[in-house]
Amino acid sequence: STNQSHELPQNPLRHGDRVARETYITIAPTNSNFHTRQNNARMANYSGDTVWIDLCCRFRDVYLREHLRAYTPLQMLLHPEEQTPQIFAFIGDKTKRLYMEKSLLLRPRERHKKIVLRTVPDHFTSDTPLFIADCELHNALSPSALLTSEKSSSGIETHPLKWLQNIPRAMGPNTIAHLVYSQLLIPFSTIVCIFADDFEGTDNVAKVLASWLRVRNSQPVFPSSTFARVMIFVRDRHGMFDEKLATTRFLKQLRHMIREEKSFPGRFADESLPDVQFEKLLKEIAFEVRLLSLPSTSNKMHLERFRTRILCESEEIHNFRKVAKIAFTARHLQYFFQFACRQFANSITTPVDLIQISRIPNPVPTDLASHLARFAACVSNEQQYVVATGIASALRLDSFPPGAHSESAASPRI
Repeated sequence: STNQSHELPQNPLRHGDRVARETYITIAPTNSNFHTRQNNARMANYSGDTVWIDLCCRFRDVYLREHLRAYTPLQMLLHPEEQTPQIFAFIGDKTKRLYMEKSLLLRPRERHKKIVLRTVPDHFTSDTPLFIADCELHNALSPSALLTSEKSSSGIETHPLKWLQNIPRAMGPNTIAHLVYSQLLIPFSTIVCIFADDFEGTDNVAKVLASWLRVRNSQPVFPSSTFARVMIFVRDRHGMFDEKLATTRFLKQLRHMIREEKSFPGRFADESLPDVQFEKLLKEIAFEVRLLSLPSTSNKMHLERFRTRILCESEEIHNFRKVAKIAFTARHLQYFFQFACRQFANSITTPVDLIQISRIPNPVPTDLASHLARFAACVSNEQQYVVATGIASALRLDSFPPGAHSESAASPRI
């Protein structure tokens, strides 16, 4: 076999599937067990927990720092161009850390006040490996000071938050952190786990979600079934927890928090909207909310149920994304997220649009019109329907006619 390289290409979308595969995929050893042992040996020497995102400031400027080393586990996957990762966003503090350790068997970690990307080792070789975005960025009382040497560090991308310059009053680090969660991280996550104890109750969680909704009023690009699912975990102090009833009560709390903000934008503030329609609107534009009870940490069976539940919820969303063809490979996930960081630094009113991001390094050719005209001229009048369906299929890469985008094709048909 050839020496395997995990270095990411500068632009994995520029080349198209066939060229990218020919260039960046190496031949795997015939003994898959050898390949697995080799990969496990590499992971054993890697901690798997790396700071991914944090905030810093220099004078009056605030920066989003993207730590490139966090992408190492994505690059170390056996097949980064085929495996499609799932990202769980865990948001909280002490309670969050406890349940990550007990249910996902992750190593204990000190309070960090950043976003740390963590691997789940027993899922690393899966077709859909699991990664945890361990979120404590909202706990920072102030951004850390940015040193001059750090600003130009080769291992860190430093993005100045340009939109802050247009805000007349100072915005606190907690508010900025929740904008990072809602605008940058959640679109890439399958589930979002919020631990109410770490926010001193569901009232404060409702305030958090209301702040997320302030910037989520535009019509989404992708199907609502693919949105991250928000799961809020509370303690069941009476032993009679009803998930459906608890979720309904929480949605009323959320509506109350929205009503308290007189200038809340969009349809979420419409008081004439029935509760059922509000819940439907929430699912269609932002996310689905579910309230669940926390298991006892001393009961292994309950902890296993907790683990199974979040795995199943994430898998369901991931399957919807596969159907919609937006379950991205590890290679493309990194590429999209890095561009999303740049977009977030420029604007918080524009949602992450992966279609537009993919077009940044792939601009529409200036001669596209003449090229399409030549293609249409090659098709008889009786078969002109092939022109429209073929072009649309080529843009989506879903192989029409069958085999049009196949790697085994001797030459492209379109």
